Amino acid sequence: MSFNNTILDSLGNSLVITASGGGTNVIPFLTVYAVWPCSFLFLLAYSAATQRLSRQALFNAVLGAFLAFYAAFGFAYPNHDALHFGEQAASAAAALPAGLAGFVGMVRNWSFTLFYCSAELWGDVVLSLLFWGLANETTALDEAPALYPMFGLGANVGQAVSGKALALFHRATDGVVSDGAQVQALMAAVVACGGVVLALHAYIVGRWPVEGSKAAARKERRRLEKEREGKGEKKGEVVEVEVAAASTAAAPAAAPPPPPPSLREAFAFLAASPQIRCLAIMALSQVRRRRSF
Repeated sequence: MSFNNTILDSLGNSLVITASGGGTNVIPFLTVYAVWPCSFLFLLAYSAATQRLSRQALFNAVLGAFLAFYAAFGFAYPNHDALHFGEQAASAAAALPAGLAGFVGMVRNWSFTLFYCSAELWGDVVLSLLFWGLANETTALDEAPALYPMFGLGANVGQAVSGKALALFHRATDGVVSDGAQVQALMAAVVACGGVVLALHAYIVGRWPVEGSKAAARKERRRLEKEREGKGEKKGEVVEVEVAAASTAAAPAAAPPPPPPSLREAFAFLAASPQIRCLAIMALSQVRRRRSF
């Protein structure tokens, strides 16, 4: 996840700045009129999905949507000039004030705008929300002091390796292959890493299932069956009846987790905690500082 985050951030910035009609003046418009609305829409969609999907299905759905977009972007990138609004943007730029040139560039290169938004959301959604949600579910409280610093170290190593890989990739392909082929190769690397993430997630959830999930119920059922078979006292239908009875008796102990709170309930809970309000201010300040650079 961290490896992909560095690639996506670097490529997103370079695309919107070096594109025809783009530049650094596009970044503020992207932040206000593209990234923020996309983040809000994702928040609404994610809140609705949590009420209908299991955590594992939600993880796969969100990550799969990102990877599908990156695959489509890599496929369509060589034809981006034909897809963008070149002539219409030139007419609009001539009619509008010069201060809105960044907004015109944002709309003109709409596919790059979408990619920039997805790159920003990758860090906030995949790297933060999905990863730390999985870590919180599968890490016991007494294990957190030892494991959480290692998670942060792994993220830093992933970013360092990604930066080095980008530098090597640029030196190997600069002047050798076209820009379109370079972007497609980077998108292939991102999708491949995403596939590894999905496989690791499936292994983690299957190996250490979350309490109350269907995987945990299946694991408990297999354990009970093995215990009954190991005793060897009874066979045939009698054993099956006892296994079913034991599974039924154990079911109330593994009660399903309560449904996730709605969006309104989540905001009410966050607003009621002064500590979380302070953390929110710190997080927003960090985002504002990052955008200023």
